[in-house]
Amino acid sequence: MAICHPMPNAYSLCHHVRNHGHCPRGSSCWHAHSVEELFLPDDISTSTFEGLGHGSIESRYLLSTEAEREAYFYLTGRKIGIYNIDMLKTPNAFEVSFPPSLSYEECEAVTARMFDLFDKYSFTTIGLVLGMKLAQRLIHILLDAADQKLNTMLMKESWNFQPIPSSGQNIDQVGPLTDLVISRQATINIGTIGHVAHGKSTLVKAISGVDTAKFKNELERNITIKLGYANAKIYRCDNEECPRPGCYRSAGSNSPDRLPCTREGCGGQFVCVRHVSFVDCPGHDILMATMLNGAAVMDAAMLLVAGNEPCPQPQTSEHLAAVEIMQLKHLLILQNKIDLIKEAQATEQYEQIKGFVQGTVADSAPIVPISAQLKYNVDVVCEYLCKKVPVPPRDFTSPARLIVIRSFDVNKPGSEVDQLKGGVAGGSIVKGILKVGQEIEVRPGIVSKTADGKVQCRPIFSTVVSLFAEQNQLQYAVPGGLIGVGTNIDPTLCRGDRLVGHILGAVGTLPDIFMEVEIAYFLLRRLLGVRTEGGKRAARVQKLSKGEVLMVNIGSLSTGGRVIAVKGDAVKIALTDPICTEVNEKIALSRRIEKHWRLIGWGTIRRGVTIAPTLPAGSK
Repeated sequence: MAICHPMPNAYSLCHHVRNHGHCPRGSSCWHAHSVEELFLPDDISTSTFEGLGHGSIESRYLLSTEAEREAYFYLTGRKIGIYNIDMLKTPNAFEVSFPPSLSYEECEAVTARMFDLFDKYSFTTIGLVLGMKLAQRLIHILLDAADQKLNTMLMKESWNFQPIPSSGQNIDQVGPLTDLVISRQATINIGTIGHVAHGKSTLVKAISGVDTAKFKNELERNITIKLGYANAKIYRCDNEECPRPGCYRSAGSNSPDRLPCTREGCGGQFVCVRHVSFVDCPGHDILMATMLNGAAVMDAAMLLVAGNEPCPQPQTSEHLAAVEIMQLKHLLILQNKIDLIKEAQATEQYEQIKGFVQGTVADSAPIVPISAQLKYNVDVVCEYLCKKVPVPPRDFTSPARLIVIRSFDVNKPGSEVDQLKGGVAGGSIVKGILKVGQEIEVRPGIVSKTADGKVQCRPIFSTVVSLFAEQNQLQYAVPGGLIGVGTNIDPTLCRGDRLVGHILGAVGTLPDIFMEVEIAYFLLRRLLGVRTEGGKRAARVQKLSKGEVLMVNIGSLSTGGRVIAVKGDAVKIALTDPICTEVNEKIALSRRIEKHWRLIGWGTIRRGVTIAPTLPAGSK
């Protein structure tokens, strides 16, 4: 393509047009002769567009030639007249845009037109025209039509957009390890468990780069109080000769899917093979209920044991029992703070750990010596997370359901009324696919009492306004990983974790709301999480008695429960707060001992007393 004069950094109006009103080179000129323009996002980098056919671009792309205009309007099925130089007197006289909505049939028609255009016009030009300010739905179709060759260049690196499977793609083929999915969202939840100050949050930061301590009191006391959360991508070098464990590494959730291998002379690339969410649990004994809430969304766990302390510490054993109750089958044991002790001490504690986990779910778990502070052996942890912790099978076809473990009011004090945003619910999808624009229901919802003292629940109905996985904006979210769901819910209902324990999902598909549950229960033989003097055995767990108050953990909800009746291995419990759950759901039981709640047993729900939700007028 001929040019009037070199302009390496930006398109601008040709100086012939600017000075004389016309250009002798006509439409073949490098510079723009029209004001039909599309502006790039402010934060886009010029390097993104290297090699796309027009040099680099700084601020805007212009439909400068008749061929480009014809391609655009042929693609969209719209018509345009010939604009002359007088149009320059009215900037933005024509703004290129797609219709606000398209059916799948219309989308497929556009895709067919696109293939026709590839031979006739510049593929990259069409890619740019579609890519700047046009409807996101058609950008996804461009990626499908182009066999997703522009995926990394146009979507993952520059824009916070998420490719959507084409209409012809079977949803069963979109799995938790599909590139489309793990590029944007974590698909497995890994919990960090263990005694207080054993390095759980430090390890999460070493892997993900995210400090999970967000609150003032957490930073002041240097302990985790609320559930922490962080996402990370785990990579493996595609060069088979790259030695392990250096062929594994991790990076933040918004990192590219491919990174150059840092080993000298390798020449390979690190390829994203896992996208992981970490659920960072508090280790303090008074925060056991918070840990149990986090266990509800875990697929696997990493048990941290500080190398400079005897094993086990009280919460080491209590946390291990908790994840065993939740039937987690995949664990890693990490012997942390290895930099603070000598080899003989590390070997001695290794034998202590083996003896401690014998006969438990962690019996065959690998024990990895690490230093989270110095990031020693973090690459080994990444390797074991890929090799020893499989991503569990997911249900993509059922109606969406999400367990809420955090909720927020994201509005800052002093915000203008027209700038207020709805509440945000954070949690993990257990089944189904959640999409932006989808109608949702939250149960139990708003709980109140009638004049005669009966409890009533009014589910909250809303729409999914946005979906986020950390800083990655999503158009759909799949099971696994921690997701933030932006809604239209009154933010006061979400403030301060008020929605924790609720279930969010597709309207009319959520389980019943229970006020009483009958469970088949099992008690631990001895009390866990309590220090004993001089090697004495912990006290035995006493049987349940009618009228006593327990703490019941069902899903992510911690609530009180009064024992109504006990018979054999069954107990009937009246709950303090209503809970949205199902028969056969696992629950944990805790008893107040020495002013602290201590885990004493577990069970499964057999049946219960439900209450009908109070629906808005006109609802079915």
